[in-house]
Amino acid sequence: MLSPYPLTEADDLSYQFTTSQHVKYHIFFIDYSYMFVAYPLIAGNFYSFNIDVVEGDSNAAISDERIGVTIVEVFKTFFMRIENVAVYVCDIADVRHMARKRKFDF
Repeated sequence: MLSPYPLTEADDLSYQFTTSQHVKYHIFFIDYSYMFVAYPLIAGNFYSFNIDVVEGDSNAAISDERIGVTIVEVFKTFFMRIENVAVYVCDIADVRHMARKRKFDF
């Protein structure tokens, strides 16, 4: 079984890791409660999950299975602290949604 990359935790909602190909990722959750102010009982349960490459070429790590294992580890940590449900929405704003879907499926 593959092990996740070592995570650096900036705070409860933000993590970083670097792959063996020297690609540095920033993984973070953004509180989206402001979008649900009409529903105060559930508003605090909404977060956006984001992955950004902050250093290196993400194409260098395209088939690195440890990235997915590391992201699963981040979700495990998140859900141990905050009880919620995850919903996957693939952003189409920059026309890279099919690439995101392939990566997510991988």
